[in-house]
Amino acid sequence: MIRGSLPDGGWARATSSPSPRRKKDLGASGAAGAEPTRVPGGRSGTREPRLRRRAGSGAVTAFLRPGLILSVLVILVVIGWALVPTWFTSVDPITGVPAEKFTSPGAAHRFGTDVTGRDLYARTVHGAGLSLQATVIAVAIAMFVGTTIGRLSSAPPRHL
Repeated sequence: MIRGSLPDGGWARATSSPSPRRKKDLGASGAAGAEPTRVPGGRSGTREPRLRRRAGSGAVTAFLRPGLILSVLVILVVIGWALVPTWFTSVDPITGVPAEKFTSPGAAHRFGTDVTGRDLYARTVHGAGLSLQATVIAVAIAMFVGTTIGRLSSAPPRHL
């Protein structure tokens, strides 16, 4: 890969070793801009310069990732199913039509039907609320137990 032109009109390729012309500008370690430092143990070394980032660039690019956007959309749809399932389907998830058992997915039944003819999409949408409730309860219990154990373990012993 071509890095750029040299003062004499030639071209330099990107390599890991420095050019002989620039060797005099480099520090003891061979890294440009390296500062001599003292490291633990009395040895002297060099510290590599840190890379600088533009302010705010990480937060903006994090929200532009397609995987993140898709994940957020799926979570929002599931929360919508849990809060207002009737907006997404008008079919009753409990009643079935025996003549339509094991119907493959199509326009009438998006996920198909089960052994008793119940619409699987309607059952999924209406079941999302119960799944979300179970998740919230499990997370609340885990937070309570973890916080309690953490607080007890950080308390100083009173009687030894």
